Amino acid sequence: MKAITLLVGSGLAAALVAPALITSAPVDTAGFTLGGAIPNDVFMYVAEQHNPEREFLDRYWKEVFDELEQSGIAKDLMALIEPLLNPEQMAEVDRIKERATQLSAGVDWEQLGGGEMVFAERLSPPRRISGGVVAIPDMVWLLRGRGEGAAQNYKGLVAILEAMVDEVEKAVDTDALIVEQSKQLGGKVPVAKLLPKSSGNVVMPLAVALHDDTVIIAVGEQILEDVLNLLAGRGSKKALINEPRFKLAFSKLPPAEDGMVFVDIQNLLKSARVSVDTVLSIVEEPRDVYRNASMSAEAAELNHRALAASRAGDTAQALTLTQQGYKVAPENSLLLYNLACFHALTGNRNEALTWLEKAVDSGFYAPRKIAEDPHLKSLRGDLRYEAARAKAAELAARCCGNDTIVNSSTSGEAHRLTMQAWQAREEKNYTQGLELAKQAYAVAPQDSRVLYCLACFHALLGHENKALDSLEKAVDGGYYCPQHISTDPDLQNIRSHPRYKTTQTKAETMAAELTADRTADKLTLLKRLAARMMDAGGTFDYVATVETTDGHTVQAEAISALAPGAQDKAIYPVFGNRRQLTNFDRYLPKETLSFSVSSGADFGALYEYILDSFESAGPWGKKLLGKWGKVQKQVGVDVKQDILGWIDGDSISVTLENNLGSVWMLKVTDEEVARGKVSSALQFLSTKLSKSVSEITAKNPAFAGLAMLTVHTSPAQREQLEGFQNIHFAMSPQPAVWGIADNYLIFGSSADAAALCLATARGEHPNIRENSRVMSEMIVPAGHFSSVTLTDQRGLGEELAGVVGVVSMATGMAGVALPNPELQPVLSGIAGMMTKLTPVMRKIDFYKSCATRTTFDGQMWGVRSVTHYLSPEERAGSQTH
Repeated sequence: MKAITLLVGSGLAAALVAPALITSAPVDTAGFTLGGAIPNDVFMYVAEQHNPEREFLDRYWKEVFDELEQSGIAKDLMALIEPLLNPEQMAEVDRIKERATQLSAGVDWEQLGGGEMVFAERLSPPRRISGGVVAIPDMVWLLRGRGEGAAQNYKGLVAILEAMVDEVEKAVDTDALIVEQSKQLGGKVPVAKLLPKSSGNVVMPLAVALHDDTVIIAVGEQILEDVLNLLAGRGSKKALINEPRFKLAFSKLPPAEDGMVFVDIQNLLKSARVSVDTVLSIVEEPRDVYRNASMSAEAAELNHRALAASRAGDTAQALTLTQQGYKVAPENSLLLYNLACFHALTGNRNEALTWLEKAVDSGFYAPRKIAEDPHLKSLRGDLRYEAARAKAAELAARCCGNDTIVNSSTSGEAHRLTMQAWQAREEKNYTQGLELAKQAYAVAPQDSRVLYCLACFHALLGHENKALDSLEKAVDGGYYCPQHISTDPDLQNIRSHPRYKTTQTKAETMAAELTADRTADKLTLLKRLAARMMDAGGTFDYVATVETTDGHTVQAEAISALAPGAQDKAIYPVFGNRRQLTNFDRYLPKETLSFSVSSGADFGALYEYILDSFESAGPWGKKLLGKWGKVQKQVGVDVKQDILGWIDGDSISVTLENNLGSVWMLKVTDEEVARGKVSSALQFLSTKLSKSVSEITAKNPAFAGLAMLTVHTSPAQREQLEGFQNIHFAMSPQPAVWGIADNYLIFGSSADAAALCLATARGEHPNIRENSRVMSEMIVPAGHFSSVTLTDQRGLGEELAGVVGVVSMATGMAGVALPNPELQPVLSGIAGMMTKLTPVMRKIDFYKSCATRTTFDGQMWGVRSVTHYLSPEERAGSQTH
């Protein structure tokens, strides 16, 4: 019941985010005026305003959502869930649904952002909590409506916030949350904040505020305060729109009509570095270890009552109950620690410090808990407190060593004899086991496993001194396994001896040191890879975008600027040295439906960058590179020579109309090398893969379907495709084709498609420039460019419907095939619901095409994109056919 309440109740919180997704009704507005309230340290800024020219899109999408509502999927979903719930649970779901509906009706969602909407985000510094770190980003939505509706919408959102708290508290059966209502800016701005009742709790700090005609929704108190101060024209923060880089970015772009976006990569990286450093610093610290923490039933009951009293604010009673528990279990480290906490809360500083020291001595090796526990806040800075925490850290580190064995072989004669000795131990023939262990020792007297084996058999036979001698030699020799040693029943006879305890401590120390060294190597890897990634990200300065609508076309212009000194970054050769293209139409036939022509990236340089990143990342990075080299040798492939060494990077993809097929082309540096490498790969697939499939099928006929994956090749019988080969897939009746021509590796879904593209390049067939529809919808590059694309989307709705149909069929078949009778109706129900989605997908029939063009001048990318939609008249005409 509580889980259901929590799940549905959390849906009320989701309503607070809904305004960011709303396309609202038209309103007279002077432009993007709310940007002046956004502080300059955000990394993401998104602004939108209503454009009457886009009303046709609102109507189109309304038809889609109306179809979804009429499909009956919601009722089917409830019918699917209802059998899983008892009547009481179902009544609870209905209650919450009804409450959510009523609360949602209290907000005019269309009016809420009816004029202008702004969203901004920044990364707040991560907070350390017990056991880890939590990072909640600062986010804010500013929503300006129309008329007098802002006050009512604010009231409705506050009601949702309060209801969310109510439902969550019912679900978890506690009152950990509170909605605090106050006023800011001299009592002019009402604010409602979701806050934890206890400072130790971590809760997403949601807030709703009302400033004149603008509703503000914030995640994070500080960003709310910054926004309110900027709205009031006060405070130390500067507005983002007044930043020189922001102004420079949008001075290079056309005026924004529908929306504008600014992503400050440098601000993002600045905050990300702090987060990464914080997380890595926590990883470096030893984890908390709790020894001597188990309690008797009586002590546990007293401890439970003490904690309940503390939560209720009765610290004196909590201290009294814990003192009673201490009398029952005076060595328990948790009770000793709780005594320290409660004495600290009551102001008994010296008593608190004494009990904290006792807790650590008793086994409370928890440096993180000690450092972060708010109950000990008054002790921080005291020398005794710092010494206790340091001691806890030292002891925790010693306990965190992983069992490790060095100086031992898992093969050879000594290992064989040792295994025989352990077999004798299983048969309780300890004398024979000892003789075998001695034989192993004679072969390998320095092997730490053999020495430990001797210790065990001597202990089992009561040879105390010999057992201790062998155990000491085993640990000295590399048997760093304190956890195994401390629990091995074979050593029970010597466990109380002082020499055993000394040896056990040494094993702990050596294991901890070795684990720390390995952890340090891994952390070095993580730190250097993180630094490398940050350095690569620092190549970019910002991204700025504006969006406009012209008729039934939505246009976007974007720039992505490199940071000063980007050319000196190690990542720059991956993309910065690529030559620009001048010809897009050479291989594109008149029958082109969709296409992409791109200069791509330098994959060889990218691979070298990745290898160099690991090479410079310390011992662990070099170790991983060594493993990668071994994997390549086992597979028989050298990625650099066999794959990347002959790839140039330019690529062309073409989809032809009337189901003529598609072609993909990749430029190569050496035709003969490329032909040899691809031939070898296809030969592998046609021989070894086919053989493996045959062997699997022979052993298990149920896998006969794998035969569909087999591949074989044959010469292409077409004059225009000299040297090309057909690729026959068992699953396809028509072969694909591949070959090398004009320094391109070419794959075609059919020989006709590949031949048509090559004939176009030779001037033997009309090219794309004679296709008036495509030329009118694409962005024809003028001069040099990095890429140009056109994607026909006229069949998008049918394609989506087809995908849904396939998934629905597969789900239905799975429901029939599954032997579990409880799952069968569930899967059948899901399949039925997906079938009802087919007409919904078909309603997405208003797209024409999407086109892009990208340029790069060495310092900045320029991207222009257009999305063409059908006009209502064109759409009506297409629906009648």
